[in-house]
Amino acid sequence: IYQTSKVYWLEPSFGQGAVAAQLLASALGNLGASTIRVPTEVVKTRLQSGGEETIVKCCQNILAQDGPGGFFRGYVAFLARDLPFDAIEFVGYEQIRILYLTSAAAAVTGSTVGQLTGLENSLLGAIAGGLTGALTTPLDTVRARTMNEAGTGEASRRGVVKTAQLIYEEQGVRGLFAGVGPRSLWLALGGTVFFSSLEAVKNAMS
Repeated sequence: IYQTSKVYWLEPSFGQGAVAAQLLASALGNLGASTIRVPTEVVKTRLQSGGEETIVKCCQNILAQDGPGGFFRGYVAFLARDLPFDAIEFVGYEQIRILYLTSAAAAVTGSTVGQLTGLENSLLGAIAGGLTGALTTPLDTVRARTMNEAGTGEASRRGVVKTAQLIYEEQGVRGLFAGVGPRSLWLALGGTVFFSSLEAVKNAMS
């Protein structure tokens, strides 16, 4: 969704490499993916917290407590995390790549035309992923807390803002940034694989 909407719909209107096109494309991609990712995240988070023994029991409990809407518990928190995350990561990567590509080519030939290697794309992807992971850790903390409370009655109806306030009151700023190191490292590794693969596919299709 990201690449298709960016190349065929948005860049013809905003211009190639335009930040606005990248922002809108990342938002469209995220909205499409969220219809699948949110229910799976809710179940996964509940299982990882030890609140449920099996996937089947987890689903049954969510349905019993909150109905079908329980699988989308934390949807707003999910979008509050992932819309900024995707915007920062995709736009950051694209802009860093353009800047690096232009600078590298100009340093060698005085031109703005150049091609990056797979290693260079991987390193730029790692930078974009790691920085984005660190910046959006508070949003992920709130998202995890909200989804983990799915199927727990009254607590599961607590909103994003109230959940963030509760975490801050209980643990302070450190609580909001819990796990920032492992999260940044993990997403840096993810950015390495994702963006190098993305560029490889784009090159193969061009």
